[in-house]
Amino acid sequence: MLGKEAGGGDDPIRIVGFRQGQTVVPGKIQTMPIVLMTHLRARCRACGFTLVELMVTLAVAAILAMIAVPSFKRVLVSTNLSDINNAVAGDLQYARTEAVSRQVSIAVAQSGGSWQNGWTVNIPPASSTGTATVLRRHPAISDQYAVSGPAAGVNYSAQGTPSASTCFTFSEADGHNSTPRYLQVSASGSLQQITSATTPTGCPAPSP
Repeated sequence: MLGKEAGGGDDPIRIVGFRQGQTVVPGKIQTMPIVLMTHLRARCRACGFTLVELMVTLAVAAILAMIAVPSFKRVLVSTNLSDINNAVAGDLQYARTEAVSRQVSIAVAQSGGSWQNGWTVNIPPASSTGTATVLRRHPAISDQYAVSGPAAGVNYSAQGTPSASTCFTFSEADGHNSTPRYLQVSASGSLQQITSATTPTGCPAPSP
């Protein structure tokens, strides 16, 4: 039976429900305080929200999105330009290392007559009729970005020095959202990456 244990003892008093402001307990009726009932009702009313509140929330979210999107685009463009810059720098460093290691000349040359089409790291042919040995090949760059560099490429001697100092320029194609980046190759072969609104001496001007 309810309220009885196997040993014949009574169970502790349990609250089994509410009835019109009263707490119903087996064998007892206790009145729930009015303050507690008011608090419970207030909490229940706070569980939802009105249409006006929803509209205000959506309006605030839209305003925040309009502010954040341009800033996010600038960060994305800057990150992608940095990645392209690092890719060129990495292949130049690789070419220099291979030139010293193999004791041969190594060239970093544009593909299809433009750095925009990508580039290769190769061992130049021994004669004008020979074929270059490609060690690395980088794919074309997205049309959203512009890459400018020396038309003759960068050629490293067996001592790891380029034939001449030169410079690369990386920018957004429309030139609107980011500061151009530059990669300078010194006569000794060292690399220097620069981010500047002013074009350094000897570097191609960024796209307009």
